[in-house]
Formats: sequence, structure tokens, C-alpha cells
Amino acid sequence: MECHLINGTSFSLDISLVKLYAFKATNKETYQKFNKIIINGPGDVFDMVTLLYTCYLINSLTKELTLEDFINNLTAECQSLSFLTNATNKIMNGTARK
Repeated sequence: MECHLINGTSFSLDISLVKLYAFKATNKETYQKFNKIIINGPGDVFDMVTLLYTCYLINSLTKELTLEDFINNLTAECQSLSFLTNATNKIMNGTARK
């Protein structure tokens, strides 16, 4: 599953433990927010956006957007509650390897 930005770039919602471990070492504050949401579940819509933003920071080649810029650059599809709910489930539950 991917998320798209209005500039045409996209990023994966898959997170490997290797990437997450490296992210934890360099982005402690965002990692802590991400981890709290994963452990406790999202408390509101912006927790779901935080999960997407963390995936962006982990999987994007540019990593140039702040959280506010990221929100402003999400496509309409990726801002929909349906997409956010599905993406949150994907991020939190992952996909079984075949």
C-alpha cells in the first residue's frame, strides 16, 4: 500500500524493523509518538496522520516535509477517512509474508 503526495511522489506504508530501528536512533521524538500510537491505538484522526508521516520519513527518499507541510501535500485520496483507516490498519497489523 502506498500514499501519494500532490507533487506526484509516493511512499510505501511498509516498515521493516531494520528501518524502524535506524529511525528510532535519529528521530526519537517522532518514534516515541509512533510507538505510543502502535501500542495504544490511535486516539484521533491526527494519530493516523502521524503514522503516515512516520512512514513518509522512513520510506521517502527526500524526507523534506515537516508534519504541517506533509498534511498540506497529501492527495485528497490519502486524506480521506477511509484511506486513513485502511492505512492505519495496514501499518499496525502489517501484511503476512508469502
